[in-house]
Amino acid sequence: MLAARVIGFFLEPAWRKRNVTEYERAARLILWLPRLAQQCETVAPPAAYRLPFRHTSLLRPIPLPRR
Repeated sequence: MLAARVIGFFLEPAWRKRNVTEYERAARLILWLPRLAQQCETVAPPAAYRLPFRHTSLLRPIPLPRR
């Protein structure tokens, strides 16, 4: 990830623990898309974030090792 200089978004465990259908998961992910796009425009890669289940929550940065 560091060498590729990408921005990664990883789903938190709550995405699989919740008792919701795959359609609701897809709908929630679609709600996140504008914020993910904005984050990609404002952050320099490499970067990584945890994506909470609730789209009203904040993205949680994942610390990356320094080169």
